[in-house]
Amino acid sequence: GGDRPDPIDLHNRVGGQEVDLRVIVSHSGDDLLDSDLRWKLIDSNAQEQVSGGQSIAIIRADHRPQHILNIKFRAPDITMPTTFTLQIELSDITQNQWTFWVYPKITSWIDNIAIYDPVGALAQIAEVAHIAQSVSELPSIDKVLISSEFTDEIGTWIRKGGHAIILQPTAGNLPANPCPFWREAIKLIYDHPVLENFPHAGYADLQFYHLAGDHALDSHAIHEMLPDVHDMKPIIRRLDARQFTILDYLSEIKLGEGRILVSTLHFTNNDGDQTIGLRTNIAGQYLLYQMLKYLADEVFQA
Repeated sequence: GGDRPDPIDLHNRVGGQEVDLRVIVSHSGDDLLDSDLRWKLIDSNAQEQVSGGQSIAIIRADHRPQHILNIKFRAPDITMPTTFTLQIELSDITQNQWTFWVYPKITSWIDNIAIYDPVGALAQIAEVAHIAQSVSELPSIDKVLISSEFTDEIGTWIRKGGHAIILQPTAGNLPANPCPFWREAIKLIYDHPVLENFPHAGYADLQFYHLAGDHALDSHAIHEMLPDVHDMKPIIRRLDARQFTILDYLSEIKLGEGRILVSTLHFTNNDGDQTIGLRTNIAGQYLLYQMLKYLADEVFQA
């Protein structure tokens, strides 16, 4: 019940959401008088979406980063996730730019979701996807199951044709190893329907910041644990840049008549200054929605 910071996602935004950014300058030398700050937001085709500017009477040379003004605008309304770049120029002295990602607002979630949460880690998913049904026992196989762990009972349910998402951000019933997400690691991003509409340029940029976890799946050990797995597809993989070993952050596993999407990414938990839970994890919400949509399509097609 103690108070603690509730970080916001600086790298991902929802279309139509108000963006309020602070411009901070670190300046040494003489005071700058009558500076002209100009900014613009451009899309991936270098087309300007919104722009603005302001004159600044004086910027003191106090040798410390200082807040000089705020930039406010609404993120563009879009129907597909889009990469944007914010460019800022201060007179003819300096300029900088930042990339961020805008996602369509999710207006309704898949309506055949069941949440099975024996370890009590998925409360925020039920809050965000408020039509999801929380269950104390496994549902019929026409539901897409979200679970906080993999059990023998879930394995049996999947073999009979069930489709499930297993969110295991730490060590759990499925083999997973502790490892840093960013340090000495290369993310391999594969072609898969789950990622068709998730914005990336073939590598993990800062849109993954609040998804980044400190465990990854040992797919070889999963094969040994579940010898009847007949297909395992990596979706987001970790290549260790020192040892050249392979682990997975997100995989699809076919087991019997059903399938699993299993991930160690952070959807509902956080480390450091990551957002707290799914409510403010914009990229996490959108990726989870794509995972649910993919499995729901498989259920209906079956």
